[in-house]
Amino acid sequence: MQTWKCHMSTKKFPSFYPTHITVPHQDATEKSFECLYRFADASPATSSDFRARCNEPCTDRYRKKHQNNPRFYGTSFFTCKRKLDKLQEMHPDGFATKLITNGAVSQELGLSLKETKHVCLWFYEGCFPTGFKV
Repeated sequence: MQTWKCHMSTKKFPSFYPTHITVPHQDATEKSFECLYRFADASPATSSDFRARCNEPCTDRYRKKHQNNPRFYGTSFFTCKRKLDKLQEMHPDGFATKLITNGAVSQELGLSLKETKHVCLWFYEGCFPTGFKV
């Protein structure tokens, strides 16, 4: 069963990526993950649940602080559910209404960088995972 969707056939990155820094991160590679976790507003998650961090609501101060970090233009996933449980406990105002979903991510979707229990993924234009559910 296909666990991803791409509207484009070329491996092109979105036009909102800045030109003043290297995005995606220079160490990012194409890699598949059998099970990753992510907050979502719906189950199954929709394409809007996989927005890059820079396209999610945030303060101007946060945006200015992170605008030179390639990870700010990627989408965060976690390799264990417990990390998201802790985030909901620590920040109930921001995450109380969010659902913890999980699913697979295929290497055809973009480039990723895994750091301990966190994965940052830079999707190719028009690509997103499908099948992420509670």
